[in-house]
Amino acid sequence: MTSLRTLGAGALVALALCSCHRKEPSRLKAFPMRVLWAWEEPQDLRFLKGRNVGVAFYAKHVLLRGDRVLMRPRVAPLRVDEGTPLMAVVRVDGDARESPVLDAAQREALLRELEDAFALRRVVALQIDFDARVSERAFYRDLLWDLRKRHPQLPVSITALASWCLDDPWIRNLPVDEAVPMLFRMGGGATKVRAQVRQGRDFHADSARNALGLSTDEPRDMVPADWRRSRRVYVFQGRPWTEENVASLLQELDR
Repeated sequence: MTSLRTLGAGALVALALCSCHRKEPSRLKAFPMRVLWAWEEPQDLRFLKGRNVGVAFYAKHVLLRGDRVLMRPRVAPLRVDEGTPLMAVVRVDGDARESPVLDAAQREALLRELEDAFALRRVVALQIDFDARVSERAFYRDLLWDLRKRHPQLPVSITALASWCLDDPWIRNLPVDEAVPMLFRMGGGATKVRAQVRQGRDFHADSARNALGLSTDEPRDMVPADWRRSRRVYVFQGRPWTEENVASLLQELDR
C-alpha cells in the first residue's frame, strides 16, 4: 500500500509552499472558524495567504472490503501558502458488495491509515468522513476510542449525517472534538432538517454544536445568522475554489 507520509513524493500531492458563548473544544481551538473543503480536483489556494481560513483536504479514500483495507491516495495537486492551516480528510466506506468483517485486525489497519494521514507534512488536524451504517457503528466507535487512547492530543473532527445530529443519539459521547452536521446532499429528509434548523432547533450532541457543513450549490439561508458567526463552518464546492468566490462566501458567512 502506497504511503502518503510525504506530501511531495512521486505523483501524489504537490504542495507549493509560499514563503462566543459556546465552549470550543481545546484541541481544535486554534484551527480557523472558516474552512474550505478541497476535494479530489486540483486546487491552487495560495491566495488564502494572510486570511484566517483553513483547508480540509481530501488526503485518501479507504475502502473496507471483506478482511481487507484498500487505500487510494490523493493524486491531484494541492497548492497552499505555508501559513494556511491544514486538516487531512480521510474518506472511509464499507464495501456494499463484499461486506467488511469489521474485526480488530481491520480496525488496526484503518487506524494506521488515519495515523499516516495525520503524519503528512504540515497537517495539524484530522477529519474522518465515514457515513457508517448501523452495522458499522460499533466498529467506528471502537476505532475512535482506539485513536483517542493512542493519541490523546490529536485534534479529531468527524463528518456527521444531519439525521445523526437531530434524531439519532448514537454519536453522543464519541471521543471527538467536533461532529460536523452535513447540511447538504441530505436525501429524502432534507425538507424536515432544513425546517428544524431554520427554527433554530439545535443538535442534540454537544460535539455537533460547534460546526456546520455547507455547500455552495445548495441553499444555506436556513442556517441562523448566529450559528454562522459562532460555529466553525466547512464549505464544499464541486469545482476549484477561486479568490473571488471565496471572498464572496466569507462575506456571506460573516453577515
